[in-house]
Amino acid sequence: MEYCDQGNLEDYFNAKIGKRGVNDVTKLNFVLDISRGIEYLHSQDVVHTDIKLSNILLKGYPPTAKLSDFDLSQFSDRKCVFPQKNTAPKVSIGGQLASPVKLMDL
Repeated sequence: MEYCDQGNLEDYFNAKIGKRGVNDVTKLNFVLDISRGIEYLHSQDVVHTDIKLSNILLKGYPPTAKLSDFDLSQFSDRKCVFPQKNTAPKVSIGGQLASPVKLMDL
């Protein structure tokens, strides 16, 4: 397991509020890092199911985003039960995986 020395993405953004903020290049790099992590998980037939700012850890400088907290992750060939209040309609239909979410839906 890697040590992520920069905390999580939620704390990172909260610390930047009131200061200069986060520039667009940094935001785009975070999106790319997260997308690559999701792509890898899906290539292994794993669905994270709990992606949120506090579950994205940051490492190094400039920070690299890493997915964490895989407690709710499931294999996609099984029936997945999603917490309905936090799940996009495109992701869950009747408690099962719907079609994959496109990058533009992030």
